[in-house]
Amino acid sequence: MSSEETKKETNSKKGTKGTGEKSNSSSSSSSSSSSSNGEEFDGALTYYTPENGACENGNYSESDMVAALNKEQYGDTSSVSEYCGKCAKVTGDKGTAVVKIIDACETCDYGALDVSKAAYDKITSDNADVIKITWTWTDC
Repeated sequence: MSSEETKKETNSKKGTKGTGEKSNSSSSSSSSSSSSNGEEFDGALTYYTPENGACENGNYSESDMVAALNKEQYGDTSSVSEYCGKCAKVTGDKGTAVVKIIDACETCDYGALDVSKAAYDKITSDNADVIKITWTWTDC
């Protein structure tokens, strides 16, 4: 592992903080938590090594298209969230990827996602510690 990869891995384990900004691409003021409400989120992207996380739904690896949702959106991390198993369409400077929520990121700010290395590589080519992203809920 290169020193840059080690740095990224260390930062993602720490839960590098995001912008925590929230935007709404819809004029609707619905308070529904449905995955189809069209709400768009702005945040930070980090990567981590997925394991059997807060959603308690199996073992995953860096090659799987999976993510940990920030604690504020995830909710109570001592239980399985309503967002476990839902998918997010994430866009960064390089491209877009669909990831499945399998875990919670305890230290990530609102709007942030901590993703597998495979997802990270599809979303960004940047080597910065914090990558800005936008994302929406989508069908898996």
